[in-house]
Amino acid sequence: MATILVDYENVQSTYGLRGAEYLNDKDRLVLFFSESCLKISAGYMEDIEKSGCAFSGYKLKQPRKNALDFYIATEAGRLSAAGETQIIIVTRDKGFASIAEYFTVNEALNNTRIVLGDNIESGLAKLSDPDNADRRNLINNKRKALSLEAELGRIKEAGRIRDEIEKVLRDTEYADRADNVVRFLTNKENSTAKELYTGSLHEFGIKDGVVIYRLIKQVV
Repeated sequence: MATILVDYENVQSTYGLRGAEYLNDKDRLVLFFSESCLKISAGYMEDIEKSGCAFSGYKLKQPRKNALDFYIATEAGRLSAAGETQIIIVTRDKGFASIAEYFTVNEALNNTRIVLGDNIESGLAKLSDPDNADRRNLINNKRKALSLEAELGRIKEAGRIRDEIEKVLRDTEYADRADNVVRFLTNKENSTAKELYTGSLHEFGIKDGVVIYRLIKQVV
């Protein structure tokens, strides 16, 4: 789906691999690194391996000014020539904007879309490819700013409901199913009484579902 070229020397210390958990087996991840950045977090490595993406890297052979930048620019051109249409460059170096710009002004390269991000997550969130829509929406939803007061209230209310559920089930044969009931209610949040009733029958069976519904109706 996408090829991610990481200017690792530039983003190693700023969580440039954040978002590795969103990679999949259709992606390609390439790290460009030097002697100054030879470590990688075990957590990121676990995410990369679990994703099944094609993972590779290029180590700088001779240290020169902007050497890795030229490596990355050359690889972006090679990938475009090979038919790659979705390329992410992970870097904080603003100079790479010129590479992305060149791919828009050169008509021969217009089929290739290059986006920049300071980490994998932000790059994937910018990718406009329709095949990336579900992943982009998932990332954007997780990055969405929420009201702290509202979230604290929601957590407090969830705790209250859990306590009440445990209380009404305590002296019944369903006491050991409190976690399941709480999980069921969480999934059925904002449901009507009828939806809660039919959902309870489906979740716990007709006999137990009727009893459990009558018990939890005291709480919600």
